[in-house]
Amino acid sequence: MVVAIGVVIAIGAVVGLTLLRPVLFTFVCGGLVVLIPTVVMRDPKPYWLFLLALSIPFDVSKRVTTWLVEPWMLYHEFGLPASGTLSLDFYLTDVILVAMLVPWLARLSLRRETFYFPKIGYIFVLYLAWALFVSLIEATSFYLAIFEWLREVLYFIAFLYLINNVTTRSQFRAITLALLIGLVISAGTVIVFFSMGIGTDSVALGGLYRQQENASETAHDTLYEQRSGEGSHTKRSSGLFVHPAHAAYYFEYILPIVLAYIVATRRRRDRLLFSTLFAVGLAALYMTFSRSGLVGLLVSCIAFIGIARWSELISRRAFARCCLAFTLVAAVSTPVLIHFLTTRPETITKRMELLDTALATYWQRPVIGAGLNNSSAVTEGAQSFARMAYGTQLRVTVVHNHYLVVLIEVGIVGFVLFFAFFWQTILTAFRHLRPADPEMRVLLAGIVSAMGGIAIHNFGDPFGGHVVQAMLWLYTALVFAICRRVRAEAVLPPAHRAVRSPS
Repeated sequence: MVVAIGVVIAIGAVVGLTLLRPVLFTFVCGGLVVLIPTVVMRDPKPYWLFLLALSIPFDVSKRVTTWLVEPWMLYHEFGLPASGTLSLDFYLTDVILVAMLVPWLARLSLRRETFYFPKIGYIFVLYLAWALFVSLIEATSFYLAIFEWLREVLYFIAFLYLINNVTTRSQFRAITLALLIGLVISAGTVIVFFSMGIGTDSVALGGLYRQQENASETAHDTLYEQRSGEGSHTKRSSGLFVHPAHAAYYFEYILPIVLAYIVATRRRRDRLLFSTLFAVGLAALYMTFSRSGLVGLLVSCIAFIGIARWSELISRRAFARCCLAFTLVAAVSTPVLIHFLTTRPETITKRMELLDTALATYWQRPVIGAGLNNSSAVTEGAQSFARMAYGTQLRVTVVHNHYLVVLIEVGIVGFVLFFAFFWQTILTAFRHLRPADPEMRVLLAGIVSAMGGIAIHNFGDPFGGHVVQAMLWLYTALVFAICRRVRAEAVLPPAHRAVRSPS
């Protein structure tokens, strides 16, 4: 028996290494290992939710549509889409989601569970229908459009799963713990890579993300492109992520939650721990040199102080202390902030030129749009060829404004539907902030503040990439899951309601 098992393992290893890249095969083996705790757990759902949230920053994927069209053919013909989607990719997060989704669908089919669909969700369904309609009749590249449309459908399915399955306190805590651990890992890699001088021109983990079929497909993006001024040769660290902007977005999502725990916890030890974590995350965000990200986090912190007081998460005295501390920190850090924002001035000039071009592109199809994921394909000057010492090089540019990208792709109708869904999500969160118990109020206040900062950041970046989108849908689902919990607790007798503090 032992010999037979050894032979089977050996055959599986050989086949796996043959069919998959070593990195992907390692993750497959690791996936088998993480299954072991499930066997001994009484309730494995919090564990799987922990894995789902923790897997988001590990942006490992496998292309599954190369048999249909080569991604780099689309890249060379239409440029780089603002979403970054050049094929339908299967991410590590998707693997975990499918493992959770299949048994849930089986229980639904057997009517062992009920299905909850929020009324606000119909707005996004209408958006998906409109985006598909526009893409069918207007898209310059239907492949780019349908790949992005399917990816958005998958995010919406994940949203539906989460709002139906995240219900207990242990499940919320599992997701929160995963976010904090993900912040530690991501910030650690950004700081370490920065200290080692590894920047966006030499992504240390680049081989994890994409399998390049030949060397000619490598994008020769240079670190110092369009930079000038003092500090222009400082490397931007991306850590685990494909691009520093993705890392900045990830930190913006989590740091407001950390700030919420700092002001809400009563234990000095916990406050010191969360303060240290916030400082590490802030340092890592600075090392990405994302100016939009830093401004977005600043807005998140200001918004959180107001939200925390309005929701009675903190007292008037604590609110006054927060305002005083923020004023002192702002006064001390203003010179550093000004220096940070004024580095690389030519990138600002270039982005303003792109905005003018994008506005002109939008007015060509103001109502219907150009098709999902086709903003770069229809924008003049989105790609060009330059003669270099080693030959001709393809240079691509992307409109660095998420709102303009959406307007170009799906027109004003799709724009209103898309952002109406997320705006209604924020309003739903505000309606349930005060009735929520202290622990859920901390999480909800942090999420709302983070989404506000992300909305500001989107004026300066295209909001592309799996990590960025997956975190948005995770937070959107958590808002609805928390609000469902608040409504459920409202009908319980007072003796059975949760009154625990976040500490």
